[in-house]
Amino acid sequence: MGYSICKDKNSFRIIYEKWVDGKPTKRHIKQAEWNNLGFAISMSFNQAREVAKSLNADLKIAKQEERRNRLEIKRYQDNLEKCAHLPDIYVIEFEKDIIAGKGIRNDHWESAKRVIRSVNLKTKDWYFLSHNFYTHFEKLGYSIDYSNRIRRLLNEWGRFFSRKKNAFWQDIPAPRGKFANRIRESYEKKTNGGRYRARLSLDRLKENRTQLSKPEYNWLLISVAFGLRPEEINRSVKTTGKWGFKNNALYVYQYKLERIEPNAKRRWKKIDIKFPHQKDALKIIMSGDFRAPSRATLHKVFGEKTTYYCGRKEFFPFMKKHFDAYTVSCWLGHKSLETARRYYDDPEDDNLFEEFPLVVND
Repeated sequence: MGYSICKDKNSFRIIYEKWVDGKPTKRHIKQAEWNNLGFAISMSFNQAREVAKSLNADLKIAKQEERRNRLEIKRYQDNLEKCAHLPDIYVIEFEKDIIAGKGIRNDHWESAKRVIRSVNLKTKDWYFLSHNFYTHFEKLGYSIDYSNRIRRLLNEWGRFFSRKKNAFWQDIPAPRGKFANRIRESYEKKTNGGRYRARLSLDRLKENRTQLSKPEYNWLLISVAFGLRPEEINRSVKTTGKWGFKNNALYVYQYKLERIEPNAKRRWKKIDIKFPHQKDALKIIMSGDFRAPSRATLHKVFGEKTTYYCGRKEFFPFMKKHFDAYTVSCWLGHKSLETARRYYDDPEDDNLFEEFPLVVND
């Protein structure tokens, strides 16, 4: 949207496009308005186009600034909201010692603060009334994984705040049973299938190869071939990253485990190379010619549900058809098969229950 220049019989016309009520509208700019915008009748077509580019750049900057201001105002209002559970003197210290010290993401902390304000309970009651938090996660449509991230951050704040106030504290337990199922159902309903729709097969990647640049295609091929996390592709297998190749297997360092695994040797995972497309992906890693596509490109080419985990989500069900599930879960870098099944088994996959034959009672 913005200004565009169209050729006319004598010179050119100026058209301004914008969205109104969700629909694009066009307006022809009259010559009486040209001077105010920086146009002149004596200009050539190319000169007018340069002026239009400048105006569109100004409009884009103004729009970005407006959006930034809205976010800042919302954040400022959230922080100004009076809440006895988040006094500024403790919040500042907590953000300095815990959030910054442990490298916790600020957007997660902002979400946790909104949850604290919405639930509005004293910290000493959080354990006994933990179902209030589960219900709130369900209402917001959080995934079970994101709910647990926020819950752990709530516990960080609760421990810190209770110690300062010399008050009773006990951690909010993880949601289980009916509460966990309700959170999952709410998330699946909100996302129309959620993570189970975000898979990218090798065939589908090849079909859409022409819509991607070579480095973008290469990045996705690495994801599909080895089931690596986005961070591992962007950081571990870079030319200057931590990876290796030995005995027909790829070794990748998992930065994610630095916070939870003290033994550096156990942070490495081994992925056996069994298929031709994996050999092609290994050559790409060695060349260093790969770059992550933008989210807009992923959504445009493969659909709105596609994320940077699309190849990893396909890796487990594909490899499980040829190898035992535990081996594949080790290639993914998981300590247990249960974790791989929880995040990467598709309940609508026809092959999901092959190893668990149904028993029908007569």
